[in-house]
Amino acid sequence: SLSDYFAAFETHPCLQGGFIWEWLDHGIAQQTADGRKFWAYGGDFGETPHDANFVCDGLVWPDRTPHPGLYEFKHLAQPVAAQIVDAEQGIVRIVNKCDFVSLDWLRGEWELLIDGAPAASGNLPTLNIQPSQSLTVTLDLSAFAGKPGERLLNIRFFQRDATWWAPANHEIGWSQ
Repeated sequence: SLSDYFAAFETHPCLQGGFIWEWLDHGIAQQTADGRKFWAYGGDFGETPHDANFVCDGLVWPDRTPHPGLYEFKHLAQPVAAQIVDAEQGIVRIVNKCDFVSLDWLRGEWELLIDGAPAASGNLPTLNIQPSQSLTVTLDLSAFAGKPGERLLNIRFFQRDATWWAPANHEIGWSQ
């Protein structure tokens, strides 16, 4: 239901949320008699009462390996969104979800896949999009009009320069 929460945050400007309550699963590495490794938690040590899996509800495993939910959270919390306006004409809207900064710190790339194979790609124009504003972009997909096949348009956003928290070209967001 994380996407439902983010839909509410974006629909009602006075709401905020999506805060991480539990970052890490609190499991302890154990091994079965036949050598299979697993993360032990509530009740696995014979204790009663216990809280079952309540301490294993984080976004990363105890060894810090990401759960799929971490990637979902990254996607939902990303500062930029891409929306199809007209698929036939290749028109896409890029939305700045930030309240205080423009998106000029990002650069964008797009890729068209047809039946899973790359068919076309390119760079988005400079993303000088002010807070809570959008930019409509037309991608040149005319060479593929009328051709059969399943089409997927991937749009990715990367930070232009290194910061204290990530290197240059770190992927900030994506849409499909």
